[in-house]
Amino acid sequence: LPHLLESPDARILSLSPPLNLSPKWLGAYPAYMTAKYGMTLATLGIGAEFADRGIDANTLWPRTTIQTAAVANIIGGEELMRRSRTPELYSDAAHAVLTAPHGHYQGETLLCEDVLVDAGVSDLSVYSPGVDAAELYPDAFVDGSRPQSAPAPPWMQSCGEMQLRASRAATCHNFARNTSGSTLRGNAKEPRSDFSDRGSL
Repeated sequence: LPHLLESPDARILSLSPPLNLSPKWLGAYPAYMTAKYGMTLATLGIGAEFADRGIDANTLWPRTTIQTAAVANIIGGEELMRRSRTPELYSDAAHAVLTAPHGHYQGETLLCEDVLVDAGVSDLSVYSPGVDAAELYPDAFVDGSRPQSAPAPPWMQSCGEMQLRASRAATCHNFARNTSGSTLRGNAKEPRSDFSDRGSL
């Protein structure tokens, strides 16, 4: 931030989604959602805090999945790769945001396709050659139901289970810390502080 505050054209662009609070997305894979929404909130927070000091802070996310190694190797294999747009969609949209007049985008959760249309791109099919627009697979956190023939990928379904395991582990850890009014550290017990010497919070 100190360097950005000295820049005449300071910009922050996070690759994270809009804050869609639909129960459909909140309950789909909460661990992944927490990480990505955290990125968005941090970006919007910085943008709001430093807007009057010339920092443009925005987020960018695609409406459809993108042909990445994660899509090919983890999420959906060749079929989902076929139904995804090329990485150029993301890079072109990012370039458009970062080279737009200063202040044109500020504190927004942007979608790649909307940015490209705003920049004058009239034909998005160049980013999915040979694939009908109706076949494109919608990305997470963007409204628009997934096709019945393409349910949420298994790795995303497992995120909820991972979050549950993490929550159980945290509960056990807190129980160990709070049992008998002491904090466990190695084999020794240490009295807990009640923070009474620190004043009110």
